Amino acid sequence: MEFQKEQAGGALIMRPIGRITSGNANDFELLLNNQLDAGNTRIILDLSKLETISSAGLRVVLIIGKRLGAKQGRLVLSAMRPAVLEVFQISGFLALFQVYPNNSQATMALEQGR
Repeated sequence: MEFQKEQAGGALIMRPIGRITSGNANDFELLLNNQLDAGNTRIILDLSKLETISSAGLRVVLIIGKRLGAKQGRLVLSAMRPAVLEVFQISGFLALFQVYPNNSQATMALEQGR
């Protein structure tokens, strides 16, 4: 699994590429935890290049969201492909996270504290 990252305003955009499976979910978690440890408390998880996410990947998203919440930070999701959106819908995760159609709307929402 590859990742792209970029800054947008006061937020960090993390973009996983490919698949998040049980085989690479620990790497995904380590990468995100490193960003939290570096002081990033507003993270946009851009899922536009994610093909699929397993339950192990969903677990990581939940853990990182909780860690950010404990630091008064936020994790928001953006640009989901239909197949990934369906996984989040079926799992009930859409009720746990703010989801935006693109990064500019996600960035604006974080800047406005929504």
